[in-house]
Amino acid sequence: MPKLSNARMLTISHDDYLHLLECAEDHIKPVLTMAYYEPMRKDEIIRLVWKEVDIKAGFIRLVASRTKGGIEGRSIPIHPEVRKMLSSLPRSLRSSRVFLRKVNGQLEEFNDFRKSWKSARKKAGLDDFVFHDFRHVAISNLRKAGNSPTVIMKASGHKTMSMFLRYNLVDEEDLKGMLWVERKTEIDTEDISVKISA
Repeated sequence: MPKLSNARMLTISHDDYLHLLECAEDHIKPVLTMAYYEPMRKDEIIRLVWKEVDIKAGFIRLVASRTKGGIEGRSIPIHPEVRKMLSSLPRSLRSSRVFLRKVNGQLEEFNDFRKSWKSARKKAGLDDFVFHDFRHVAISNLRKAGNSPTVIMKASGHKTMSMFLRYNLVDEEDLKGMLWVERKTEIDTEDISVKISA
């Protein structure tokens, strides 16, 4: 029996992302923006605190304990859209967290947003897209922008090329830009006439 394909959607277009933002509740919109542009994991985003954000220098700096494996910290360049979003966020005197939600007029931390995320996906018609897929999107977009794999891996925290390649999705748009070796296949009639006359 042939195997049935159970491949999921691992990426979304920019238009899909903008539509998803429109469908999302206000408190998760900044989280989705961060996830779309930055090669970060969900927990790294949700638990982000202001001391890890250097808007002036243009970097998010995570210490080792805040990364997967907890062995090595990393610096992540801030995308211009993320910089704009971060600069517009309200801050709380009671919490150092970057992403907060308003509850009864007060800004509060949140560690889970499954219900809000599920609702946004459903409204946007992206039921098959899971939050971790944003990491595929961010990494693929960084590669399409012309960044080298080693630079992207430094920002994403991937230690091996094989792991990086799992997140770097190649689509038909990439294939349209396929380069070909130029080979001379037609006889140059000008060259022939010169040889004959000689």
